[in-house]
Amino acid sequence: QIAIECRIANMEFKGMKSSNSEEENTSSGEAIQSETTMLEDEQQEAQVKRIIRLLKLTVIAFTFLVTFAAFESYQSINESECCHSQEPEFLQPGVTPEKKKWDFTANLDHSETYFVVDLRDDGIEALSKALETNKTVVKLDILGSLFGIRGMKAMRDALKFNTRISRLNLREDGIGDDEVKLLAEVLKVNNAITDVNLDGNLIGLEGVEHLAEALELNKSVLSLGLEGCPLGDDGVEALSKSFRINTSVTTLNLARTGMRDKGLKALAEPLKTNKSITNLDISANKIGDQGITALAWAIKIHPKFNSLDFEYNQIGDEGAIELVDSLQLTQFSGVNLEHNKIGDNGAKGIADLLKLNETFEWFVLKSNQIGDEGAKALADMLKMNQTLTSLNLEENQIGNEGVNAIVDALKFNQKIIMVKISGNKVSEAFKMSLKEDPDLQSRITI
Repeated sequence: QIAIECRIANMEFKGMKSSNSEEENTSSGEAIQSETTMLEDEQQEAQVKRIIRLLKLTVIAFTFLVTFAAFESYQSINESECCHSQEPEFLQPGVTPEKKKWDFTANLDHSETYFVVDLRDDGIEALSKALETNKTVVKLDILGSLFGIRGMKAMRDALKFNTRISRLNLREDGIGDDEVKLLAEVLKVNNAITDVNLDGNLIGLEGVEHLAEALELNKSVLSLGLEGCPLGDDGVEALSKSFRINTSVTTLNLARTGMRDKGLKALAEPLKTNKSITNLDISANKIGDQGITALAWAIKIHPKFNSLDFEYNQIGDEGAIELVDSLQLTQFSGVNLEHNKIGDNGAKGIADLLKLNETFEWFVLKSNQIGDEGAKALADMLKMNQTLTSLNLEENQIGNEGVNAIVDALKFNQKIIMVKISGNKVSEAFKMSLKEDPDLQSRITI
């Protein structure tokens, strides 16, 4: 309709122009000119009316299209919400407990491992009530929720009755000092829980003091996770005191807790006599030579560790040498000292220790401060060591001279499967020369 109206208006406008031209050529009097002027006015008025009508039709068409699009969007949203509502109510993310009617009993009765996310106090209370009489759940994971005092009180009361749950995973649940105090009350009397994961919570000095007090009485917890909690040195020191008495915990995760030398020195003291802790993670802290040296002496007294993680710290030359020396007494198959501050002197000391080592199969010194001199010392070690099969020296400060020494060592020692040297200060020409040797291509990444 809009197109037709446009064509009619255009044709009439052309006709008007033609008529005007003819009248101008034939008219000679004022009467004819007046009549022509009146005709022009009428035709122009008619054209304006048609244009207005055309605009109205355009607005109507545009309104129809917008309304249709909105209707389609509304239908799509309704269909999406319908499908979403088919999910179990307790798994719907982003829906606050105040808008729900919580009923966990039926779901709990069919699972040994129960996983739930995004709860608040109302939901936690309902779950806790169901757990009081539940006989099936063994592993409980409540993640990404927000415990308040009310919710933790309900969980405390439930776990005093429930003695079947062995794993309690409360990672990233907004638990602070007041809430962990209530949880500590549970650990003082519950001897069924063996695994407690509190990673990523807001537990500080006050909270960890309550936790330490509970651990002195508890004899069931084997694994304790506090990664990412803002304990600091004082918090680690408070927790460490409990390990003078507690002999049940075997796995302790203190990564990213803000620990420095003071905190690790405090922890190292009980580790000299406590032989139960065999798995320790202290990575991603700010530990330097003094702290790691204290731990090294504890390892020499108690060498039966199964795993130790200390990458992403500030360990320098002296601390690294002391640590590697102590780790030779363990049964570790390798050592990861990635992202520390080990330079050439540290690499030389480590190389001297590894020359006759018969236990380490792999060694990681990635992202340190090792240059050509350290690399040459490690190359000399590779000519003698008969056990190491993998060495990672990526992202250091090694140049052509250091890499060339390692290449010579690889030709001498065929037991080395892989040496990683990418991210160092090696020229492109030297890299290209290495690609000409097919044997080296498969054994070195540069």
